[in-house]
Amino acid sequence: GLNLPIEMDGDIIGVVGITGEYAAIEKHGRVIKKMTEILLLDDVLKERKRLERSVQARFLQEWVFGGGEIPDAALESRGLALGIDVMLPRRVILLTPVDSQADTSEGQRRLERLEENLHSALEGEKEALVVGSGAKFVCLVPTRSDPRMLQLASQLCAQVSAPPHMRLAAGIDGGGGAGPAIRGAYLRAEK
Repeated sequence: GLNLPIEMDGDIIGVVGITGEYAAIEKHGRVIKKMTEILLLDDVLKERKRLERSVQARFLQEWVFGGGEIPDAALESRGLALGIDVMLPRRVILLTPVDSQADTSEGQRRLERLEENLHSALEGEKEALVVGSGAKFVCLVPTRSDPRMLQLASQLCAQVSAPPHMRLAAGIDGGGGAGPAIRGAYLRAEK
């Protein structure tokens, strides 16, 4: 037979063993080894990306929903480390389902689908951010006029609610802000 090491980042993390005549299995063994390494690398990259999104989501939740837990001096540097310019003037749209039924597994799946749709809908909006908390979804978009905000909110309600079939209520801030002022803009949108 044949035993081939599975390597990742220069370390041996496992072994693939194949039984049979060496001449007959050697080529197949090397292909299996390489495919296994590719699949493992793909899993590692997915996990890293998931962790990065999780760290970014926690930061956004602290920034938008938190009561000033992040000191102003640290807010900008933490944001930049995560690729978020918190000092960019933004406006807030708050979307929430009218009847979310978030306490059921089906309701939770619908909320997750709604959040995915929201991320997709705002993908073309440069510097747009989405942060969710329970059944509330906050969209931070670069500053624009009130009529354009209303137009965007209407588009988002129509576009993101289609597959999960949820009626959405939307709130828009009174003028936006940047940095620590985003919390106040969120509260105005919530009202």
